[in-house]
Amino acid sequence: MPTVVIVDDSKLAAVVVKRILEPHDIQVVHADSAASLLGLKGKRPITSDAKPGAILLDIVMPEMDGMDVLRRLKARGDLAPIPVVMLTSAASEQNVLNALELGAVGFIAKPIDPDKLKVELARVTKGTPYEAIARALKDFLDPGRRAEETRDTLKFGHADLNYLYEILDGDTEMLKEMVGVFLDSCMQQIGDITKAVQDGHADNVRRAAHTFKGSVGNFGAPLVHDLAFEMEQMGREGELGNIQQKLDQLVPMVENLHEDLQNWVDSN
Repeated sequence: MPTVVIVDDSKLAAVVVKRILEPHDIQVVHADSAASLLGLKGKRPITSDAKPGAILLDIVMPEMDGMDVLRRLKARGDLAPIPVVMLTSAASEQNVLNALELGAVGFIAKPIDPDKLKVELARVTKGTPYEAIARALKDFLDPGRRAEETRDTLKFGHADLNYLYEILDGDTEMLKEMVGVFLDSCMQQIGDITKAVQDGHADNVRRAAHTFKGSVGNFGAPLVHDLAFEMEQMGREGELGNIQQKLDQLVPMVENLHEDLQNWVDSN
């Protein structure tokens, strides 16, 4: 069975990719950090057991960002040939150019569109030693293919679950499970952002906001997602002058989103 490794600090991102690819008999293995992928800090590298045909690599991660991971991958004789597709919600032109110059072969913006991911993986593996992935996704080699029209039945309050519902092919029980994963973690993630803001630690703000942004992007709450992205950027640039104001806006929005999602779970 062909294998794709996703390197992302977001557990939810890995669940989404699994739901997209596993119905096509593609195994998905999750590495939650560069250390897990490469075997750093005494960890056993995931690639020792899983021989990936492609790697999906988040561009912004704690400890070591995707660009640094990509450099290390391309310096390793055993891993350098593997096609690497970058995942990011910060898909600037410069990010694209930097990643391509370092050896990436593709780029997918978050939240991940199922058809775009399949098309990209089929494209980058076709005609390579890893063509088993392209064969598994042969129906998606037409780049003009579009996903079905989004359903309107799951829009409510501050959330819109149509994105996940489409990925899950209408599997409401699995949708409830994924909402539950988010509910279990989101207030802790907000707590991490709050602590970083109180400590005045810009890099911790960046990391915590990035992790939360990656989670919330799947739940149809663009205002929350964009505010988390702004806070991530402020942390990256070390400009925390009005970060407390952004946090004061974020917290009640997340509380409302949490309540809406909890109400949906309780009623289904």
